Amino acid sequence: ATSQSNPLTCAGNEIPILIVEPNGTETYNCIPDNINDGQLGALNIEINNILNLGYKLIETYVPQESNISVSNGTTTYTENFIDNWNNYKVRSNIIFLFAKP
Repeated sequence: ATSQSNPLTCAGNEIPILIVEPNGTETYNCIPDNINDGQLGALNIEINNILNLGYKLIETYVPQESNISVSNGTTTYTENFIDNWNNYKVRSNIIFLFAKP
């Protein structure tokens, strides 16, 4: 499968989110790129919109991400919403899967 490019241009302090409906319709929206700028609230609204359609969250996929530590050259991994520099954010490569029961 090939990935499609994002047709939406977000501001410099935003990231795009992609919502794919069961019929294949793709919708892009922009949300803030970190928690301090309201990212969780914006993501919560998008998730609640999906839940209000009768869907249930069935899985959250957080890809393992490696970061090279500048101080000692070691590789560390983060699999949560906090990166190695203690920036609280929802990474743009996290996948939320929903299904209707």
